[in-house]
Amino acid sequence: MGPYCFAAYFGYAVLFIALQQLIGRHRGATNTKKREAPGFYLFSLISIGFLLASTSSISHQPVRNVPLIIGGAIVFVGLGISMWSQWELGSNWVGGIGLHKKHQLITSGPYRFVRHPLYSGMLVSAIGLGIFGWNIFFLLSALSFSGAYTIRLIGEEQELKKRFPKQYPRYAARTGMFVPRIRKRN
Repeated sequence: MGPYCFAAYFGYAVLFIALQQLIGRHRGATNTKKREAPGFYLFSLISIGFLLASTSSISHQPVRNVPLIIGGAIVFVGLGISMWSQWELGSNWVGGIGLHKKHQLITSGPYRFVRHPLYSGMLVSAIGLGIFGWNIFFLLSALSFSGAYTIRLIGEEQELKKRFPKQYPRYAARTGMFVPRIRKRN
């Protein structure tokens, strides 16, 4: 089971970054001044620690087809959500925390429903990787990897509130952070 899990984990990371860069270039994303969220690197190190902890138990696991298939499907659904989000951001994408001069508030595509669908997709993929690996340390590693990126949203939300002081609070009130907000019908 071990080689499949590690190939899936690193394959997902490479594919995610490659697609993100490709879509960013195609949609006109520009390099802009950006910073990283406090805790980003800590979560990255925790992820590596859990991944190393999984190596001793995951290498002796038998291959389980059902978790491979279900987990793999969930990973691709999450990747699809993330890449759709990346596409909608277009030239507004910044690989870190930061805004550029012509930055716009995007509320179309998956952003109609949630404020951070790119990170939602990453979390869905992390859960899929955890199922794929069928190992608690592997799941914790994938979730920590997602957490490293998800922690950015605190800084992103602050930047967006500053740039769009009237629109962003209204947008945030009607959308969920990671999952769509359920509205009560009158």
